[in-house]
Amino acid sequence: MLGAVESATCAGIALGALLAPLLIATLGAGGGLVALGVPVAAVTLVCRPGLHRLDRTLRPPALLGLVQAQPLFANLTPAAQELVATRLRRLGVASGTRVIEAGDVGEEFYVVGSGRVDAVRGDEQLSVMKAGDCFGEIALLRDVPRTATVVAVTDAVLYALGRVDFLDAVGADPESAARADLLVRSRIDR
Repeated sequence: MLGAVESATCAGIALGALLAPLLIATLGAGGGLVALGVPVAAVTLVCRPGLHRLDRTLRPPALLGLVQAQPLFANLTPAAQELVATRLRRLGVASGTRVIEAGDVGEEFYVVGSGRVDAVRGDEQLSVMKAGDCFGEIALLRDVPRTATVVAVTDAVLYALGRVDFLDAVGADPESAARADLLVRSRIDR
């Protein structure tokens, strides 16, 4: 939808740039403004009821709140946050499942929707993660193998975001990139 709006805006600007000099030359400044303004106002009035119906039926993606609550995505534009929310893939994970394994290639970033997962390295527990927490960013941001194993301690629901979508989202905003770097440093330093 955003693409259609942007395209229509660009087309309107181009059309106005072409027509304005011709209309001003033939009708004068006042006549040119009326000739351009009346059709725009008429189209707006005709389209308004349909646009209101469309606006009432459109709902934000179901996972938008989960995305907005992530510090890594908090500064993204609303359109970028919606895109991330639509790209999340739901994973139901049984207790005892190894979600990621230390040493593996990282392909996805994860947000915990429900349940509990633990990050471990050998016998050492690195962190306990619950709803709203995230993991998997180190391998994606640093292009290194996974630095820890993450195991589901309870049945859990995770939301996975692919490598390219994650890197595009975090790289789109300097503040998001800085937050991601701080998160990586804090996890590597433990």
